[in-house]
Amino acid sequence: MRVRRRRWLILGVMAAVAVIAAILLRPDVYEVESTVLREGVLQVTLDADGVTRVRRHVEMTAPVTGRIAESRVRAGDSVTVGEIVGTLSPAPL
Repeated sequence: MRVRRRRWLILGVMAAVAVIAAILLRPDVYEVESTVLREGVLQVTLDADGVTRVRRHVEMTAPVTGRIAESRVRAGDSVTVGEIVGTLSPAPL
């Protein structure tokens, strides 16, 4: 009789541990928002303040070796046809 009682007690404890483990290990519930999908134009704007740092580095190619003087034209400036954007000085021999 004691053996039966002991078995039932062990089974009860094991069942209680299983129930507690199932409760503790269940996944969290997350709220989600849903909507109807429709086709349209995506417009996103971003407003922020910032600082830019530009190196005064220019890469140009020419059929001769030389140095180009720093240009007065900056990135984003408009230029016209025939406007001089730099002067190339030939390298010493």
